[in-house]
Amino acid sequence: MYLTNEDLNAIAGIMNASLEPIREDIRELKHDVAVLKQDTIIVKQDIAELKQDVAVLKQEMIVVKQDIINMKQDITNMKQDITNMKQDITNMKQDISTLKHETQTLRTDLTQVRLNQEVTILPRLGTIESCYLDTYRRYVGGIAQLDQLQQDVDILKSTVAIHSQKLESIA
Repeated sequence: MYLTNEDLNAIAGIMNASLEPIREDIRELKHDVAVLKQDTIIVKQDIAELKQDVAVLKQEMIVVKQDIINMKQDITNMKQDITNMKQDITNMKQDISTLKHETQTLRTDLTQVRLNQEVTILPRLGTIESCYLDTYRRYVGGIAQLDQLQQDVDILKSTVAIHSQKLESIA
């Protein structure tokens, strides 16, 4: 049996009709593959950007790690400084305590000196002042007498000198 052209065309038509859904599926698959290719390109670009971002982040992390190391060193130094400051404060507190005690001793001594002044020195000073004032008053009055005595002595000297000359001329 031979197939005629019409038979072949009919078979081809049936085949074309049966293959059309497959062709449609292939077209959709080609379209999906094209979209996937575009998506793949975008994903690759995003991955490249992410790689760049990750590289930048790695560099930044290196800097951050170094900063953290520096901060740890600073914190260690600060802890040592605080320890030293605590020791200084303890020493200062001891010094202040000693100064308070010494100040209290000085206050007690000063109170004793003031009492001694009030009880002993001031009355004696008053007595000494009184004696000096009395002596001053006597001397003030005595100075006038002393001046008069000096004048009298001067007159006596000149009289004795004159009398001595007369006695020498008589003799």
